[in-house]
Amino acid sequence: MTGSSTQTDHIVIPQELLGNDPEWVPSDEEEEIEGVIDVNEQKNEAKERKFIVFETELNDLFRECAECRKTLTSEEIVKKVTGTFIQINITCDCGYLKTWKSQPMSNTMPVGNLVLAGAILFSGSNPSKALNFMKHAGVQFFFSLRTYNYMQTAYLFPAVNLVWSRKQLELVDKVKDSGRSLKLGGDAHCCSPGHTAKCGSYSIMDLTTSKEIDMQLVQSNKVKNSYAMEQEGLIRCLNFLHNQQVQVSHLITDRHSQVKKFMRKGTKHPTHL
Repeated sequence: MTGSSTQTDHIVIPQELLGNDPEWVPSDEEEEIEGVIDVNEQKNEAKERKFIVFETELNDLFRECAECRKTLTSEEIVKKVTGTFIQINITCDCGYLKTWKSQPMSNTMPVGNLVLAGAILFSGSNPSKALNFMKHAGVQFFFSLRTYNYMQTAYLFPAVNLVWSRKQLELVDKVKDSGRSLKLGGDAHCCSPGHTAKCGSYSIMDLTTSKEIDMQLVQSNKVKNSYAMEQEGLIRCLNFLHNQQVQVSHLITDRHSQVKKFMRKGTKHPTHL
């Protein structure tokens, strides 16, 4: 490699490759990296910029020994691919050794594999379609559906629960510090319509801030029947707030008969609308 590191190489794109769209200009798609990079700065791998690199460009980058400048053979360049991760091991007969990794590792797991799995889940994408998309683009991917489901269970869901628990306690602390009573809206969501649902969730929202303050999951086999899940979810939400010593003045729900009956029973229940 030659030339000063301060120089910028400009690629001239032939006019015939630009197509017939007069509005598209290459400079509109470019983003220049400006400023000084602090090598000691702590990095967040999930937010760090990532690029797609063609294998031929990698081959060109590592085809020469950095020590003796000889052209390396395929036996002297060993590639190890694990999903989106590639490791290149160079062994030259002059004694030069080098190991290059395309991404950082978390213990034995390539960080890019976990970041990509998280991106699929957090964006609400379909894993099968995401896999098919990468396959058509020729981009190395990392998972079968079985592997993806394992990563969800082992890493992603616990991370979601941890973040939710922290944010929830922050909301509760703000309410307690303000000294106000909550005006809540509550509703249930089930996995299927009718009275055959196997599981459901009940959510309550602080109507003053429009922020969800609790959510409870209920399985139908833990209550009398599927219809009873909504009442059970509400009870769990109210118990959570009671245990946190948060006062509730009003509760707005739909016309669920069991919920209405439950709210009429106790004298300490909030005003039900």
